[in-house]
Amino acid sequence: MNAHVLLQKIMGCHIEIFTVCDAATIRNGFNIVGTYNTINADSYPVDHDFVVAVAVGFDVDDTGLHEIRVSLLDPDGQNVLPPYEIDYTIHGIQSIAPVSENIWRFSARLPKFGDYMFQLRCDQKMIGEKTIYFQERE
Repeated sequence: MNAHVLLQKIMGCHIEIFTVCDAATIRNGFNIVGTYNTINADSYPVDHDFVVAVAVGFDVDDTGLHEIRVSLLDPDGQNVLPPYEIDYTIHGIQSIAPVSENIWRFSARLPKFGDYMFQLRCDQKMIGEKTIYFQERE
């Protein structure tokens, strides 16, 4: 286990799954279809539908209220949309490590070509980033 992952575990929440995809469901497990990191277009701006699948894991004794937040930033580091967030409460010490499974579906206008960034935070701490490359079609 590398030091970054170890640090995330010590701090409580950690990433189990964090991906951008075409579709996702939670039925008898997490079902994820078509993960990607590149969007090609002839011109901009482009309206694009996103599905972000997230599973955040916690330690068995990580009780209380936790805020999980996903943000999409443009190439200048500005929010494309208001952040999506949920509250996840763990009541008492668990016998198995709890996991919050979430699927966010939304449309966003990408105003220009460049590298966009999804950020995943738990309790205000950055626990993951995913880059989406928005580029001109060749």
